[in-house]
Amino acid sequence: MKSQSTSISAESVKAALQTKGYPKDAEFRARLVDAKLYGSGDRATKTKLILEALEESYHHKEAVPFETLSIEHVMPQTLTEYWQNHLGDDWQATYELLLHTLGNLTLTAYNSELSNDTWEMKKELLSKSHLELND
Repeated sequence: MKSQSTSISAESVKAALQTKGYPKDAEFRARLVDAKLYGSGDRATKTKLILEALEESYHHKEAVPFETLSIEHVMPQTLTEYWQNHLGDDWQATYELLLHTLGNLTLTAYNSELSNDTWEMKKELLSKSHLELND
């Protein structure tokens, strides 16, 4: 007696996944720009994985020690008067819109040194980084 095995083809998997409502590439890219990635629960872990994957996409010959890095908000989570002034008259809306987005997040081992410093200070420290994300 011959056993029957279930054969799953790439086309059947593709067809099944297309019913799940996953976004198309263009929609994914558009939503990634303003998606709030950082936050409570496992969001920080997932965000760190995304940032690590972005850094790894540069294919360095030397491995980056990700375990020593943490997520840094370039525009800090606690705004000083400096940041409020530099964000402009509508600083509250800008802050809410951009705080946890991909463009405001990076990886660094200098998290405590960067703190709530000015953009100029952060830029100087980040420019010394060996990470492409901070270039």
